[in-house]
Amino acid sequence: MDRAPEGKRCPACRGPSSPMRMLLAGSYRLHRCRSCRTQFLVALDDSTGDSEYWSDPYKFELYADRAVRRDFDQRYRRVFDHVEESFGPVRSVVDVGCGVGNFLEFAGRQGWTSTGYDVDSDAVKTAQARGLMAALDPEDLDRLVEDGSVDAGTLWDVVEHLADPAPVLLRLASKIRPGGALVIETPDADFPVRPVVRWLRSISGGRIKLAGRMYYWEHKIYFTVEGLRRLLRRVGCEVVWITHENSPRVKMSRLWERSATEGRLASKVMVRAWPWLDLATRLLGMGNKIILVARVPQTTVGAGSTG
Repeated sequence: MDRAPEGKRCPACRGPSSPMRMLLAGSYRLHRCRSCRTQFLVALDDSTGDSEYWSDPYKFELYADRAVRRDFDQRYRRVFDHVEESFGPVRSVVDVGCGVGNFLEFAGRQGWTSTGYDVDSDAVKTAQARGLMAALDPEDLDRLVEDGSVDAGTLWDVVEHLADPAPVLLRLASKIRPGGALVIETPDADFPVRPVVRWLRSISGGRIKLAGRMYYWEHKIYFTVEGLRRLLRRVGCEVVWITHENSPRVKMSRLWERSATEGRLASKVMVRAWPWLDLATRLLGMGNKIILVARVPQTTVGAGSTG
């Protein structure tokens, strides 16, 4: 059997991988799984890769923007309409990687009991200041949420930040009632724009920086649909529903506008081009994000099932 060296196996399916040309932040080589085509980063040195997502104060401003929140609310509603069609009424949720608590606030408006968890203390403090139930320590999450007690668990743009997502998925699944829903949103490695921006970066010697919106070192994994299916199979979950959507339109417009004010030519072009590209991909039924709903097992899956 073809086996990749330890540390270079696919974090989705554990299959062998091959290195790609793309290097991120000078310390991470992009690899592609030969089996499920999931892409993931391999550190070339002793870089820890600890998240710095909330270290930029602009992130707090961006997610506080009313139009951005409204865009996300519409997405949450669309997804949970499908959840409730397949799983029945939702009354309680736990959100891993809750950030400043936008999904928790949405859940509260639906009348659901909601609890969040995040590793960033500033994000958690912001959520708590909004009157939301958010925990910083995993032990606090265990204290606040009993095993098997909630109807649904969510990871909105979280699994791509985890070098080894299986243990986190198992922990979250343990909080969901048997047969309940697990919701994942994450970037799609098969989004057709990705090879284009890699090519532009390569032929320009790195001067065309559009790839920065598609690849950056904080994202440790870029899943394919097949990779996600295999990962969920490893933790005992059954995929029920999959769709593709673009990143929320207002959020992306704000990000391109900010980059353009910093004098980046490619970003100035994208400020005008993005709405049309966004519309075209939507009309073609494509999107740069995978949104997946899975059913957790009727019995607890042990840690040994993730190998």
